[in-house]
Amino acid sequence: MACWTLAAATLALSLTGFLGFGIWLLPWPVAVVILVLALKRGIKGRGIALLITAILLVPLSYVAQFGSLAVYGTSAMMEQEWQETQVLQNLRAIATAKAAWVRETETKNGAPVTMANLTSYLGGKEIMPVVDERYDPRSVGTEPTATLPEGKHFWDYPTGGGAYTAVGLEQILSQRSHNPVNMAVGQFLHPSEKWLPLFWKSSPVPGVSPAPTIVPDE
Repeated sequence: MACWTLAAATLALSLTGFLGFGIWLLPWPVAVVILVLALKRGIKGRGIALLITAILLVPLSYVAQFGSLAVYGTSAMMEQEWQETQVLQNLRAIATAKAAWVRETETKNGAPVTMANLTSYLGGKEIMPVVDERYDPRSVGTEPTATLPEGKHFWDYPTGGGAYTAVGLEQILSQRSHNPVNMAVGQFLHPSEKWLPLFWKSSPVPGVSPAPTIVPDE
């Protein structure tokens, strides 16, 4: 009973992220314990069943771990895509309002622009931060940016405080890989640091556009 309990508990833990990287080591000592007890019982009856369990425990545990990481990584990726798309929509709204303001005021390139200048040109849309980012419409002739707080980043760029443009976010979204390895690894890399990120927030992926642009915070 102790062997079956150990095997069942190991497989159950393999489906979770409670032990982090430690779960990749856990099956080995458990398999050794079960193997020793199986050999003591003798190669017959329940001893054979325990011997087979000890042999299969490690590969089955790894399969369960990879499957669970792929599921959690997928949820992390979907949450990240939702965040990036919301920021992209905000940047597009700011760019549209900025263009309207420039046409009406006939402001020349290089002139400074503030969010206060664009309030009446946003069509009633309120620019709500998604991940505590700060929006900067920037001067006339340049792209608006969204700057994440120091220590936060989108999955694709592990640099805290980076400034993202609409062009850059479109490229990020259009080139993302959804292969199982990438999704499994994503559970460890996802910047939200949540064990099970929100997976129900998804949105359409924009079309391909020029290479991503990250500009330094001004």
